[in-house]
Amino acid sequence: MRNAHSARALCTCVVAASMIGCGRAGMPLNPAAGGPSQAAPTATLRHARPSDGFALLYAFGNLKGGGTHPRGGVTFAGNSLIGTTYFGGDHDSGTAFRFTEVRSESVLHAFGSPGDGVRPAATLVNVKGSLYGTTETGGENGWGTVYVILPFGAGERVLHSFGAPGDGVRPRAELVNVKGTLYGTTQTGGAHNAGTVFSIATSGTETVLHSFGGSGDGANPQAGLIDVRGTLYSTTHFGGANNKGTIYAISPSGAETVLHSFGGANDGAYPAGDLVFMGNMLIGTTAGGGGNGDGTVFALPAFGKERILHHFGVAGDGASPYAGLLKDGGTLYGTTERGGSAGKGTIYSIVPKGKETVLHSFTGSDGESPYTGLALHRGRLYGVAYLGGDFNKGTIYALPLPSPTLPPSPSP
Repeated sequence: MRNAHSARALCTCVVAASMIGCGRAGMPLNPAAGGPSQAAPTATLRHARPSDGFALLYAFGNLKGGGTHPRGGVTFAGNSLIGTTYFGGDHDSGTAFRFTEVRSESVLHAFGSPGDGVRPAATLVNVKGSLYGTTETGGENGWGTVYVILPFGAGERVLHSFGAPGDGVRPRAELVNVKGTLYGTTQTGGAHNAGTVFSIATSGTETVLHSFGGSGDGANPQAGLIDVRGTLYSTTHFGGANNKGTIYAISPSGAETVLHSFGGANDGAYPAGDLVFMGNMLIGTTAGGGGNGDGTVFALPAFGKERILHHFGVAGDGASPYAGLLKDGGTLYGTTERGGSAGKGTIYSIVPKGKETVLHSFTGSDGESPYTGLALHRGRLYGVAYLGGDFNKGTIYALPLPSPTLPPSPSP
């Protein structure tokens, strides 16, 4: 039986230098105002534990002024899980939220005030206790922002509003911190209106490093960048030789090279998630393509051709992996937006040799359509689903790492 969540004013500080702030005891802060809010939203959560150990931690939608429909991934600051929601908040323009060890959720910032960002879809990046992120729209020009949420309730500040001539627009992906400079991508805008790679200082000075859309180039990046030995790597959703996306490399100064164009026979198509570097290979996912048309996991060796590790879409398997992968030891973990036993998405593991295992199939009551990847904390995988839960407005969940399979005991 589903139970409505009770609401209570609760804010628990975790003693950590990176913790995003609490105000007076029992009174959460509204960072936009720089002080205690009149009714800062917070709510309790509940658990559901099926046989695979999956735990439904929180269902969005029962909290007045709270966030709904989480589209970005989650990260940890101290022992608190930090994330964003695409809708909800005081202006229904999205929120940044904190989820604490004592099973409560509180709003760090409600987006949508004049000049503020709207629709955050990216995972937040913690740089010396400040959280940096992007919004797809809003800002001075209506085309998205880079923002920072300052520690200890000091407030939220827009660092850059996209949309000036030649600038990128509509950033979706998270930022990456490379030696104190942040790098990111925009889906459109730039010289060819096909997206950009940009850098931004924490002071707010932004520079367009590359405009996508030239001959043979990628277009419309949705994924963030990763830093591998001083070079940045990522994917574009469209463009390339077959207009089905690319893998590319770019230097911090802006020299870009297309490494692979998707779209050949049985190849993946339309990558949207971040890459991971493992075993001298770039490994990632495509939301479409593959032998069943439901997406792939692929690998690109440092010296060699791209190969498909797994084709999604067989009965019971996941489909449409929009998220990138999380590396833990020799295993990768991810989510699919569709597929599984109920058709509502999965959590899966895969090893570089290609063996894939469905760890959990979403049913709707525990979440549906997980667009984003996973975070690892104390032996558990954490994530969010865009839909599902008691109010069909998304969930926070956790799943313990699978126990290693032990070899059989030797015969006596």
